Order: sequence, then structure tokens, then C-alpha cells
Amino acid sequence: GRSMKYYGFVADDPAVRAATLAQRAVVEHEPQSAASRCFRILAARIAGMGPAPGQAPRLGLGEVPPPEVSQCA
Repeated sequence: GRSMKYYGFVADDPAVRAATLAQRAVVEHEPQSAASRCFRILAARIAGMGPAPGQAPRLGLGEVPPPEVSQCA
């Protein structure tokens, strides 16, 4: 009886395999990779700090929207 919201996806990225083999989080191992950007965007959306898909970025106190929102929306 619950609804689900779509917040985005994680890009298919070879950096995930490389990070797994190194036993590190991809956002630490290759922070500029496509998958890392997607994880950061998803985390911000889940935490309520980032824009939902299809919405303009909100600019609140100390809040800076990630520049790559459109890449993983």
C-alpha cells in the first residue's frame, strides 16, 4: 500500500568494478566517475537536499545544487 518515487539511476560505469576490486567505495576510488556523480545526486535527493527529477534546483541556505543533475536524472 505504499508508493515509490523515482529519484534517478546509477550509470553503468567500469569504475564500479575497479572500486570493487580495490575494495573501496566508488565515490572514494574514482570520485569524478559517472557512477560517483550519480550516487552523490541520489544521496542528495534521498536526503531531501537535492532537486527531484524534473524539478529546478532549490537554492536554500548553504545549499548548492550539484552541477551534474541533468546527467543522472
